[in-house]
Amino acid sequence: MVWPLVSGTLRHCAGPQLQVLRYGVRTVASRDVGYEEISLDKFYRQVFHTVEKKWQTRWAAEREAMLKEKRPAKPHTSAKKKSYILAMFPYPSGRLHLGHVRVYAISHTLAAYKRLRGHDVIHPMGWDSFGLPAENAAIDRGIAPHEWTERNIEDMKEQLDKVGLHFNWERELATHRPEYYKWTQWLFLRLHEHGLAYQTKAFVNWDPVDQTVLANEQVDGEGRAWRSGAMAERRELRQWFLKISDYSQELYKGLGQLDWPANVRKMQKEWIGPSKGTVLKFRLEESAGDVDSVDIYTTMLRDVFGTSFVAVSRSHPLVRDHLHSLPEKNREKVREFCSALNAQPSEGIDTGLTAINPYTGHRLPVYVAGYVHEGYATEAIMGVPSQNNADNAFAEQYGVPVVVGEEDGKLVNAGEFTGLEFDSKDTNKALGRHAAGNGFGSPAAFSRLRDWLISRQRYWGTPIPMVHCSSCPEPVPVPDDHLPVVLPPDVQLEGRGGSPLSKLDDWVNVPCPKCGSPARRDTDTMDTFMDSSWYFLRFADPHNDKELILKESAMAPGTQSFLPVDTYIGGVEHAILHLLYARFIHRFANKIGLVESKEPFKQLVAQGIVKGKTYTSAETGHYLKPEELQFEDDVAIEKATGKQAIQDWDKMSKSKHNGVDPLEVMARYGADATRMYLLGNTDMLQPFKWDDGNIIFGFAKLVSRVWQLGQLYSDGQKAAAASGDHSSGDESRLSADDMKRVVELEETMRGSVEFVADSFDKLRTPAAIKKIFKTVDELMVAVAHPQVCTTATFRRSLDALVVMLYPLAPHLTEEVWQGTISDLSSVHLHAGGRACLPACLLACALLFSPFSLSSFLSFFLS
Repeated sequence: MVWPLVSGTLRHCAGPQLQVLRYGVRTVASRDVGYEEISLDKFYRQVFHTVEKKWQTRWAAEREAMLKEKRPAKPHTSAKKKSYILAMFPYPSGRLHLGHVRVYAISHTLAAYKRLRGHDVIHPMGWDSFGLPAENAAIDRGIAPHEWTERNIEDMKEQLDKVGLHFNWERELATHRPEYYKWTQWLFLRLHEHGLAYQTKAFVNWDPVDQTVLANEQVDGEGRAWRSGAMAERRELRQWFLKISDYSQELYKGLGQLDWPANVRKMQKEWIGPSKGTVLKFRLEESAGDVDSVDIYTTMLRDVFGTSFVAVSRSHPLVRDHLHSLPEKNREKVREFCSALNAQPSEGIDTGLTAINPYTGHRLPVYVAGYVHEGYATEAIMGVPSQNNADNAFAEQYGVPVVVGEEDGKLVNAGEFTGLEFDSKDTNKALGRHAAGNGFGSPAAFSRLRDWLISRQRYWGTPIPMVHCSSCPEPVPVPDDHLPVVLPPDVQLEGRGGSPLSKLDDWVNVPCPKCGSPARRDTDTMDTFMDSSWYFLRFADPHNDKELILKESAMAPGTQSFLPVDTYIGGVEHAILHLLYARFIHRFANKIGLVESKEPFKQLVAQGIVKGKTYTSAETGHYLKPEELQFEDDVAIEKATGKQAIQDWDKMSKSKHNGVDPLEVMARYGADATRMYLLGNTDMLQPFKWDDGNIIFGFAKLVSRVWQLGQLYSDGQKAAAASGDHSSGDESRLSADDMKRVVELEETMRGSVEFVADSFDKLRTPAAIKKIFKTVDELMVAVAHPQVCTTATFRRSLDALVVMLYPLAPHLTEEVWQGTISDLSSVHLHAGGRACLPACLLACALLFSPFSLSSFLSFFLS
C-alpha cells in the first residue's frame, strides 16, 4: 500500500508498482489506476494510528514479559560509557498534561540517542506519590489515598505508553510505598544522628473551626480556610527542621562547578545568599521584660543616620516571647496582627516601644512590619525611608517622619562623620570600628538560606520515625530494624480535628525504644520534598532491601554505580527548592559515605513551560472560554460584546481556559508528530507557545513523508523482484545524471548524520529536526528518479534517516525499519546493542566516504 503526498492530500494506490513521483509539482505518474484521494487527517485515523497502536501494544507486551521475569536492575558496566538520563518524576494526578509530554519527550530523545552512541543508559521512571491531593480525594470521594494513588499510577502509565515513551520500568519506584519510604525514614535518622534534624517551634496556618493545620494552598486569597471558610490563623507548633543552613557555604560554592543554566545558578545563589555585615544594638528606652535592646543586622552602616524607625518581623522574639511585656494599649493589636494569616507585607503595627539610635541618640518607634523576613538574620531592620522604597511606603502609610542622612553623596546629620563619602567602603569601615569600640556593634555573617521545615500535620506522607517519651528528655529515634514505620491503612480522613494519625491510639501508643516506658509516636509526616530529595539515588539500586544503595566500594569488579545523574530534565519552576534540597541531601550522602560524588546532577536541562493562548474580555478583563468566542479572519471576537478579545500567551491552566489535552492532540495527529512539534518548534530551554495548527502543516507531513519513503522503496523492490529485473539497483549501470544524483545524495547524508548527531549532543533538537526535514526533502527528490531510488545508496540513506529519526519518532521508525530494513528486528530493542543496529551503521559507514568504517562506528558508538 502506498500513500504518496499530492498537493496536501494523500492518494491511496491500489497496486504496488508506483514508478515516478515528480517532487516539484507533487504529482504521481504510474502504471496503476484506481487512486483514492485521502486527507492527512484520514491518513492518521486510518493508517498511522494503527501503526502507533501496533507498536505500543508490542512494547507493552515486551515490558510485561520483562517485569514477570523479575530481571535485576543491573549496575553500570564499566566497559561502556554510562548515561543516566532522568526527567523529574511526576505526581500521579491521573492525567498527563502537555508539560509532562514535553519533558518526557526530551528525556526519551536523549536516552535513545545515547543508546545509539553505544552508551550504557538508564532512563528510569517513578512517582512522587505522597501529597495533599490524595488526602483531599479521600475526604471528597471516600476513596482511600493508597487506592486513589495506585489507580492514578496505572492510568498515567497507560497514557505514557500512548506517547510512545520508553523507560526502565524494572527500576520503577513510588514514594508512597513502604519499601521506598523505609529509606526516607532511614535518611532522616542519619540526619538526626549528625545533628541536622531538630525540633523547635514554628508558625503554621490554623483553621479555628476544623481545628486542623492547613497547607498554604488550602488558604484562599482572602485568608480563609478552603473547607470551613473561617479566617485562618497563624499558630505556633513544635515542628521538625533539617539544618540545611549548615551546608549553605558549600552549596553556594558548589554552584560554580555545575553545568547548569546560568539563570538557575543565579536563582540558587540569590536564595542561599551569603552576606557579611554588622549587628548593631538599638537600646530600648523602656525594656520589655528582660529584653532591653533590639539587634539589627545591616550591610550598609551608612544608612544608620537616615533611620526613621525600627521594624521587627511577626515572629521576632520581642513579640513571640515577650508580648505580655509590651505596653498594655498596644498588646492586643500586636497579637492580632502577628496571628493574622492574611496580613499584607505593607502592613504593620506599633509596639509602643521606643529604640535609641546608637550613633545619633535619636528616639525611634518600634513597629512589627509584614515585610520584614521571618527567620533571616536578626529579624529586625533599620527603616530608612530616604534610601529604601519599601521603608518609604511604610513611613508614609503610618505617618513616620523621615530622617535624612545623605545629601549630594555625603553623610549629613551624622555628628563626627558628617561630610564623609556616602558610598565609600572607608566610611563603612570607620562606622564599624566606632560601633565595635563603643560596644554596640560587631561584625556578623548570615545566609539567606533558612532551615528546612519538613513537618506536615497530615496523613498521606512519610511518618517521622521518632517517639516521644515522658521519661526521656529528648525525642527517641525508632531503631533501624523497626523501619519502616508504616502508615496505618484504616484511617478516617475528615479534614478536621488535627493530624489524623494522632487519633489512632493503637498506632500512636508504643513502648519507648530506649527505656521501655509508655510513649507516643510522632504524628507528623514529612514534607514531600523530602521524598523527592533522594529518589535519583534509589533508581541506581531500586530493589536493595538491605541498604539504601550499594556503595561503589562494595560493587563487583567491572561494575560501577550509575551515579551521579548525567542529565536531569525538569521545569525551571523547580530551580530553587527541589534542586536545592536534592543537592543538600546528596552532599550529606557523600559525607556519610553513601556516594562518591558531591553533586547529584552533572547537567541540568531546565525546559521552559508550555504556554497556551489566552483570551480576555476587553471590557471586564476576565478570561474567556472557547465557547464565548467566535473567530473572524483569525481575529477572536467576544460573542457577548462583539468586541475583539485581547490575545496573549500564558502558562496553561483551567482558570485561564487555555489548557490542551495531549491525548486529544495525539488522537488527531499521532504521538510522533506531537512529540516532534514539542521538540522542534522551540529551543527546549525556552517557553513553548502551543499552537496545534502548526502540527498539521509541518510535523505531521514529515511523518507521512518518511512513511512514504519506506513504502516506496519497499514496493519498488517488490516490483523489481516480481518482474525478474536483477539489475535493479546496480549503480554501475546508472546514467551519468543518475550517478551524479547518487553522489549528491551521499554528500547530503554524510552532512546530515554529522549535523544531527552534533545537534543532539548540544541539546538542539529544533536544529536536528530542521535538518531531518531537509534530508527528507532530498530523499523525496531522489524518489522522482526510479533508477536512483532502487540503488543501495538510497537504501543506505533511508537506513541512516531512520536511525537519525528514531530518538524523535519511535513508532514511525520502528514501522519503516521492520518493513524496509529488517523484518525480524526492532530499533527499540537493538538501539545501542550489537545485534542489528551496527549492520545499519556499517551500511551507512560505507556510504559516507571519506568517513572510514572505524571512525563512523566510533562516531556513533563511542
